[in-house]
Amino acid sequence: MPTSRPAWTENQTLQAAQTVNASSSDTDDLDLDAAGFDEVLLIFAVTFNGSATGDYLIEIFTSADGGSNDSTVPIIAQPVECDPGQTVRVSVSVAGVPYIAVKRTNEDGSYSITNETVMYAGRKWSHT
Repeated sequence: MPTSRPAWTENQTLQAAQTVNASSSDTDDLDLDAAGFDEVLLIFAVTFNGSATGDYLIEIFTSADGGSNDSTVPIIAQPVECDPGQTVRVSVSVAGVPYIAVKRTNEDGSYSITNETVMYAGRKWSHT
């Protein structure tokens, strides 16, 4: 009798050691369907400036046409509270959509976010 089990593709990089300037955003796309993933776990690591007071906002948008027309309202909006001088790590899990746009916003008006890294692991199913 055939069996199915999840198989994770781990340690994938969406962004590595990036700077997000004050009051700015960056968006990266991830085509889950093309990669064969039915779920993805995203890990965000951001380092706040020691004098920062503004938060970091994670928004996940989806698309039914491979990113040509992203939703205008996020399916996930995860604020990350500013912790001056510290690196904060946040996990977000997304399942059941073929495509995502991952937007990150530095809400601090004066200081950059440094060393922003976004890693992910995608889940596929293995059938034997």
